[in-house]
Order: sequence, then structure tokens, then C-alpha cells
Amino acid sequence: MTIETESKERILEEVKSLILKYFELMYTNDLDLFGRVFDKKAQLYTLSKGETLVRTADAYRKILSERTPPKEQGAREENEVFQIDLASETQAFAKVKVRINDNVFIDYLTLLRLDGGWRIASKTYHRVTSAAA
Repeated sequence: MTIETESKERILEEVKSLILKYFELMYTNDLDLFGRVFDKKAQLYTLSKGETLVRTADAYRKILSERTPPKEQGAREENEVFQIDLASETQAFAKVKVRINDNVFIDYLTLLRLDGGWRIASKTYHRVTSAAA
């Protein structure tokens, strides 16, 4: 499917807006943003000690609710969008960097445009650095 240039520019702006909300959520832990960023059926994946670790959106929301927000800790923000790829008018992919306190992550975000707008359907993440390391 080819996306018309005008539509492509609009869709890219919508996707970028979602990514900015994601960065804000990661920095503030503002749970009011959670449902506007993640789909309620979203899955999060990483490797932990060589094993696949999978979390549901609800489990991740609970983690954020229990974590002191980086903003409250005076942690610096460090976010970057490396890549956005549009598969169609309803599917996209983004590769981003996000700092959470002393940890820097590379996240692969699969995005879907649903009835309520763009949401993260899945997130695969890798911790690149830690100040403690």
C-alpha cells in the first residue's frame, strides 16, 4: 500500500505526537497518559538472564504506579527518535532511546491506529547503559 504524501505527513505527525506522549509518560509516570499511549492489550518484551520476559500493559502500568518518577528524582531527560517507519495508515514502527533515571534503553515500538487514535501495541526494550555499571 502506498501512502499519499499529504496523508504520510499527517500520519507522521500523529505518530510523533504519540512518541512525545510516551517520552512524557516515561519521565513523569503520569498514569492519565498511560491509556493514551499503550493499547490495553499491549505486550512488553525483553530478555532477562537469557530468558524472555513478557509483561502485559496492566503489569507495566502497575510498575509505573509504584516507581518514583524520574522527574521527581530530578533525573535528566534523554530521549531520541532514531527511526519511524509507516507500513500503512494504521501501522507503524518506531525505534527510540529513552533514559529512565540512570538507565538508557533502546525501545522498538509497534504502533497501531485504533478507534481512539495511535497506541503502542508492543514494546521490545533493551537496557544499553546504567550508571551503576
